[in-house]
Amino acid sequence: MMRMIKLAGIAGKEVRIMPPQFYIDGCAELGVAECQMRRAAPSASFFGIRYMLSILSAREWEVKLCGFSWEGWKRHSLLNERRWVEDKMTSGRISILV
Repeated sequence: MMRMIKLAGIAGKEVRIMPPQFYIDGCAELGVAECQMRRAAPSASFFGIRYMLSILSAREWEVKLCGFSWEGWKRHSLLNERRWVEDKMTSGRISILV
């Protein structure tokens, strides 16, 4: 973990270590049960979007996704994430930058 943090820092990337409950809550929001967590893991992109939505006021910020795809590691819960993003788009909370 420390090696990854150093490499990300050298590349100018911010690293944020979140509490375990943030991961558990994100899984629950996607419908990933605790017994499925070893087989299906939400992507880092999902957690990044979820985190930003939690700290940015919907009244003050327009959140747009750019460069987001539905390709990834085979164990990511991409179908659930896609539904989650589509729900956020339907509610007007986020949009896709085209």
